[in-house]
Amino acid sequence: TSLRSGLSTAKGLCYGLDLPLLSIDSLIIIAAGSIQEQDYPEGSLYVPMIDARRMEVYTAVYSASGEVLEKSSAMILTNESFSDYFDRGVPLVFAGNGAPKFSPITSSSFAYFSPVRSNAIYMPTLAEKGFQQKEFANVAYLEPYYLKPPNITVSKKIHLGS
Repeated sequence: TSLRSGLSTAKGLCYGLDLPLLSIDSLIIIAAGSIQEQDYPEGSLYVPMIDARRMEVYTAVYSASGEVLEKSSAMILTNESFSDYFDRGVPLVFAGNGAPKFSPITSSSFAYFSPVRSNAIYMPTLAEKGFQQKEFANVAYLEPYYLKPPNITVSKKIHLGS
């Protein structure tokens, strides 16, 4: 609900004030924080993770320049997760509130864990880049991007048809 409400507010303000709107993915914000905050081995890739309950996370893979190498996806974490990178000796930096789930199940020496969590302090650099490149969202058609359908239920207090 908060995502839909926040986006509706932003769209209304931008439309009413004739301002451009930038849409920045939550996962790139976490990746950008890891890239900005820490010093990791050369060639590291950045893997933000958002907790999706149980052993599932929403994740993606980014280069140190912020290029998307693997698009956002929902992933159930196992000891085989990211093994294709680890087998090739690629250092991966995991961050976000979902990263602590992966720490106890991986034994790879190429796995690094960043304390970075989602925080608006990492957005200005991304916003400036998007603004300079005029990557503005269409205010009329922008909708929240869900990897999985939102879990919306009808209140049990509402008696339909009575």
